[in-house]
Amino acid sequence: MLAKENRLKKKNDFSRVMASRGTVAAPWLVVKFVANQLPLSRAGFVCSKKTAKRAVDRNRAKRQLREGLRLIWPQIATGYDLALIVRAPLIGQPFNEIQAVVEKLLQKARLLKK
Repeated sequence: MLAKENRLKKKNDFSRVMASRGTVAAPWLVVKFVANQLPLSRAGFVCSKKTAKRAVDRNRAKRQLREGLRLIWPQIATGYDLALIVRAPLIGQPFNEIQAVVEKLLQKARLLKK
């Protein structure tokens, strides 16, 4: 689990990230990001009812994303807010494939330290 200070919680923060132009996407996942003027990065996860009808599936998808992001968190550049948005094909995928997609999108967005 991400540390408390590394989580996006407030509606204002999510709104600011969603309105940003920084976006990278894959068939399973969308990553939106914006600079936050803080000495740390924060992340939030979104999975709508349209994506997965059952709460069990939505929560599992978010848990898998959270864990995939936690494993590479030390490599993520500081000073960004991220929103990871689940798309329907992600539901039911194995964890190692989800983790690979997360890492690939963060590389594409140039948010990973070298």
